[in-house]
Amino acid sequence: MYDVIFVNVHRTLGNLSYSWQSCLGLMSMAAFLEKNGATARVVNCTFYELMDMLTENFDVANCKMFGLYCDFDNVREVAKISAWVKEHRNIPVVVGGPQSKHLGKEFFIKSKCDAVVRGEGELTIVDLANLFLEETGAMEDIRGIAYLKDGQVVINEEQLPIDNLDLLPMCHEKYMLDIKGERNV
Repeated sequence: MYDVIFVNVHRTLGNLSYSWQSCLGLMSMAAFLEKNGATARVVNCTFYELMDMLTENFDVANCKMFGLYCDFDNVREVAKISAWVKEHRNIPVVVGGPQSKHLGKEFFIKSKCDAVVRGEGELTIVDLANLFLEETGAMEDIRGIAYLKDGQVVINEEQLPIDNLDLLPMCHEKYMLDIKGERNV
């Protein structure tokens, strides 16, 4: 079992599978989490491939925290998956990606996600993993997130940029899982 699974989910377009693509941003966060003591892996697949993995109880379904990459094309799919994971697995769900700064109250209500990461996620995801997995810290103290509190969207201060990029570990394909939830390498 992994601590965190990150997923880049795509809308289904015919028989096209996306499992062969790499996701550098998500792999960077997985590597940074591993450097900071948590295990994380990345899955790149269609909505239906992911739902099969979740319902058939692959390793992807047995993580402690779930992260979803959200861009303009997959907002509905991300909201559906997030709500499903919250309802059926009852684990923390975090959403991030280029669309994250444009997700409002309606998205939080539909998706039931715990937090949206706004901007670069490496430092923020470590803080969120500490909060959700280690129960240290507080939501209001985590930079670079938005969350729903008492029916209102709260947007925390922006995350500081990482000035020394040498702090980031190298991305590697070992962080990618295939569509059955197994390591690709």
